[in-house]
Amino acid sequence: VMTMTEFGRTVKQNGTGGTDHGRASCNFILGNNVIGGKVHGTIAPLALENLEDGRDLTVTTDFRGVFNEVANGHLKINNKKVLFPEFNGDSIGVMRS
Repeated sequence: VMTMTEFGRTVKQNGTGGTDHGRASCNFILGNNVIGGKVHGTIAPLALENLEDGRDLTVTTDFRGVFNEVANGHLKINNKKVLFPEFNGDSIGVMRS
């Protein structure tokens, strides 16, 4: 099972005490072939100097790498170009071989 939201949220609150659409987001991946129990990717400490435009988490992992890895590990789609023809990035090591 893999879930992903289409948009992230800002770290900084807006004028009404909520948050706005932001850049960075997350995935949740569950299954027997998932290397679980850890956060994959890089997360900078939540400090003002680490935020883009003073409000957004920095995007550090391309979602296409995650999708391609799950498609390969679970659906046996071995050609990266099938899902994202222009993507040349790496997988992140979330699935067992």
